[in-house]
Amino acid sequence: MARIRPIERNPKLTRKVSEYIARLIADGDFHVGERLPSEVRLADMLKVSRPTVREALGTLEARGLVEIRPRSGVYVSSAVPEEEQGAMAELVAVDPDKIWELLEIRKIMDSEGAALAAGRRNDEDLKRLCDLAREVEAIDSDAFLRREAGGKAYVRFFTLLAAATHNTLYLHMKDTIDRLVRNALPASRMRLARFPEAGETIKAQLAAIMEAIESGDAASARRRVVTHLDYLERVLRKAFEGKSQK
Repeated sequence: MARIRPIERNPKLTRKVSEYIARLIADGDFHVGERLPSEVRLADMLKVSRPTVREALGTLEARGLVEIRPRSGVYVSSAVPEEEQGAMAELVAVDPDKIWELLEIRKIMDSEGAALAAGRRNDEDLKRLCDLAREVEAIDSDAFLRREAGGKAYVRFFTLLAAATHNTLYLHMKDTIDRLVRNALPASRMRLARFPEAGETIKAQLAAIMEAIESGDAASARRRVVTHLDYLERVLRKAFEGKSQK
């Protein structure tokens, strides 16, 4: 009796599907943090099998573009593959002095991004930002600094601001900055936690930025982001100085 072997799936088709979804993410059709359609829905839309979609999504997760959450779905985690960002991310993680350079860049990018978002945000952008603002408000001020959930909410806030600019190139550049921020967050959170008022102050600053975005006040949005980042730098420098004096 002839031995029956499984038919190999077409690797080229899997690659095409993963590249197609990656292009949709790169073009801004799916934003960072957004959930992708289900496997069944994607398979139907792309006219391929579910196993092909599953393998393609696995490839995208390995590249750092999506996060597969059991019983929840697949979420966009980045618009830029990890391999294109590793070196800078590691640099910020190992060299604390790079935090000041990162803050300089954020004062330019995040402030102008907020100004653009204030003028371009649509109803869907506002809903996402308002939903997140309520989540941030519900987080205890101390936990906002000390726990990972607070850090994720913080990065997510500025990611949503970037998405509200509706500028795909800006969103890609901001995604790289967000990864650097995530690498710097653990050390920064520990130092900020030495200042009991920092959590409440930062939450209030984010709420003020949100207010400017809602009202469509570009100048105020820009100014409030700079105020927030100036505060971060001032407190972090105090924390670093305190450590060096011990």
